[in-house]
Amino acid sequence: MDLEDAGCRVHYLIRDRDGKFPALMDEILADAGIRTVLTGIRIPRDERDHGAVGAVVPP
Repeated sequence: MDLEDAGCRVHYLIRDRDGKFPALMDEILADAGIRTVLTGIRIPRDERDHGAVGAVVPP
């Protein structure tokens, strides 16, 4: 996509931290005046059932 024809300029590229994006890609974008912003680190959800601590079960 050529944004110059539309009269737009890219200032930021938001991307994830996947290893398929080499550091060279960030350098090339920086040379073009585009700042790369990385997304936050994703933390897996805890799927354990914590339940109530110290719960008493009636007899």
